[in-house]
Amino acid sequence: MGRVIANLTIKGFGSTLSSDTVVCDAMVDTGAAHLIIPYELKGRLGHLEKIRNVDCSLVVGETTGEIFAPVTLTINQFDPIMCEVLCIHGCNEILLGYLPLEAASLAVDMVGHRLVHVKAVDLK
Repeated sequence: MGRVIANLTIKGFGSTLSSDTVVCDAMVDTGAAHLIIPYELKGRLGHLEKIRNVDCSLVVGETTGEIFAPVTLTINQFDPIMCEVLCIHGCNEILLGYLPLEAASLAVDMVGHRLVHVKAVDLK
């Protein structure tokens, strides 16, 4: 398996302040569902509305997290999308899961170790 890193621009939805924007790299993790960020980054995105608490299962054990929405997410200069963000207690990594990838019509090219745009949406 390869390692795919994506450049992200995360912005508090509707914010016009440049201070409410975070530019960072994230590991693409198709085993994770959400965009996962540490609580420290959440504070830099302005006010995010808490949607719900969730139980999280990690390799190191069980923990809790909070889902916030929405943020505007730009992945590798592709078109921006809106998505929820998950903050997990004790998580210090930024992970890009399959839900934002699908929303942005992106797929993982395992040979090239990169993200590629999916040209058509499969509605079958």
